[in-house]
Amino acid sequence: MIKNVRVRLTGYQTDPEGSTDKNEQEFPAQYYYKNNCHYLVSENEQTAKSARYKFNHRYLEVIRDGDIYSKLTFDTKKYCSTMYKTPYGRMEFVFNTHQITLSDTPEEIRMEISYEMSSGGQLVSNNRTVLIIRPETT
Repeated sequence: MIKNVRVRLTGYQTDPEGSTDKNEQEFPAQYYYKNNCHYLVSENEQTAKSARYKFNHRYLEVIRDGDIYSKLTFDTKKYCSTMYKTPYGRMEFVFNTHQITLSDTPEEIRMEISYEMSSGGQLVSNNRTVLIIRPETT
């Protein structure tokens, strides 16, 4: 069954010098559960951008379409790399996922991910992302 949900995505990014930035987004999405995986699909009709999320207790995959296409994979069992396709060219990043925690209750699904991001063999940032999914209230 597909459900309308609200998603809150909070990211904390710490650069090699120790400076931390926080970024929060909240958006509507469609949610469903199939074959032991959670799925989210969100679309912004005004900007023609979409995002698809597939996750379980071990990995998260995010595919974004729009001005910038990206496929991000976070997996606790292996390093994952991705190419960001931007209007200015391609950029490669490597993700080393340290931990993924997932809790699922009728009121809320919560996922926390901690990972390092590097490019060209250099650390770009240490990151923690919190994804909270709640049923849409009318």
